[in-house]
Amino acid sequence: NSLKILFAGKPEVQSAYLGWIYNPASSDHPHLIIAIDAESSDMQSITNEAGFTARQHMKPEDIIDFIRIDKNKTGLSDYF
Repeated sequence: NSLKILFAGKPEVQSAYLGWIYNPASSDHPHLIIAIDAESSDMQSITNEAGFTARQHMKPEDIIDFIRIDKNKTGLSDYF
């Protein structure tokens, strides 16, 4: 809900999607991934603020990834 409120207050964010990702080839445990469709060149600012907001509700060892949705729908963008 915190991220929903944050993104709703940012007109440059068209949509955001929550997913769960696991890559068996990686040593990372399954974790959250948030894909953001934004019309902003400052994606770093958006993900910094979203990461700070998400961390308030996570354990220190939890992982969360943020990706920008690619307009060409390649890779993970195609999934979202």
